[in-house]
Amino acid sequence: KLLKSTTTTTTAAAAAAMDHVVMRFRKDPSFSVEQELQPNSVPIMLWPFQDQAWKVDSADMTHIETNGVHESSVLYLAPKAVRTLHKNVVWLTDVKFPPSEWCKRLTQKAELTQSRRKKAGMPLQWPIFVVDFTDQRTYHRCKGLEKVVGKEFMFYSKRSVVVNRVFDKKTKWVSLGTKVLQRDNINYEHIPLVVRTDIVETLQHILQYRYQATLSDPIETLWNRSVDIAHYWPSDGRSGIGRFQKQLRDTVSRVMEQQLFTSKIFVGVTGTADRRGRRKPQTAYVRHMLDTKIVVVTQRDEWEGHYRLYEALLSGALVMSDEMLILKRLGLENGTSIIEFNSVASLKSLAEYYLVHDQERHAIAARGRYIAMSQHRSWHRMEEIVFGTIVTKCTAKECPYIVHGNESSSSSSISQV
Repeated sequence: KLLKSTTTTTTAAAAAAMDHVVMRFRKDPSFSVEQELQPNSVPIMLWPFQDQAWKVDSADMTHIETNGVHESSVLYLAPKAVRTLHKNVVWLTDVKFPPSEWCKRLTQKAELTQSRRKKAGMPLQWPIFVVDFTDQRTYHRCKGLEKVVGKEFMFYSKRSVVVNRVFDKKTKWVSLGTKVLQRDNINYEHIPLVVRTDIVETLQHILQYRYQATLSDPIETLWNRSVDIAHYWPSDGRSGIGRFQKQLRDTVSRVMEQQLFTSKIFVGVTGTADRRGRRKPQTAYVRHMLDTKIVVVTQRDEWEGHYRLYEALLSGALVMSDEMLILKRLGLENGTSIIEFNSVASLKSLAEYYLVHDQERHAIAARGRYIAMSQHRSWHRMEEIVFGTIVTKCTAKECPYIVHGNESSSSSSISQV
């Protein structure tokens, strides 16, 4: 009888844990978002960002995690009082180094939380999302935490999901490698970077006071852009920015300087670069992109994805990029919303073609900007991490060309999209 009672209690506790609004939504696609997800209904604890004992911060924590939670219509940053005992609390933890210490501290925190929830008669399991926005190709996991809350309540997401991408010295170009979304029977969701809200704010200000335009105007065609093509990477190696995994970028800059038919070229850095430049928007950089017809972006030699891509798409310039295995996940399509090149020859020929075909260039640039604004804002990404999809529907007249998530509509609008 005791064994039967214990089994029944365990089963009931597991069922109660699966009744968490996020777990229900992820399990059943027909789950009614409108009825369950009221505005600011899901508290999210960002760890270790909210841990006073472990002082950490990063550009990704600022631009994606905290901003995304604040901008979302359904998520809110959990105050201390509800980080453990709220029925729908969600934990999101950013992998920190050393990973072993990060996992140890997180597991201890989960064990302490379980004891508190047990005393309160609450389920001992809740969804925990492990995210890694770094360039690292390592697939991190926290096995100790998996044992405490169960693998079914652990969700892993990762920015860098391409392995064996390298610069081939023989071909003098990159070998693309392979996209990997599973390791040791653990699934990893791909989480790209975002259009930063502070960059959108800067863009809006420049458009208003320099061009008397708005974010929703067709900025691709409203004025003559004086720079034909730009690549925001120096070719001389003396800029002081991160000089590693950069052979492809160096190659592209040299080709643009020496082999393109136009003289209206910019190769180099505007504004403050590197880590300092990622902390706050660089006005000179945004202004320069608004004056450029084509912006070329290139990946690092061993990984894909960076903020420059989204900033270029936002500017209304045609964006040209080296090939990416993650392109489909970004919602972008070669020839429709972006132009991909796969060699020095294709870079040159495609640049020369689109510089003299204005209408095609403008149409592709406009589509790219639409995708960036409609699918890659900070709140989009945070909702994708937690719910597996974007749940805040943009219905305002200006959509998707808005600065903040609360501008999505005159009243909160929640819908699975």
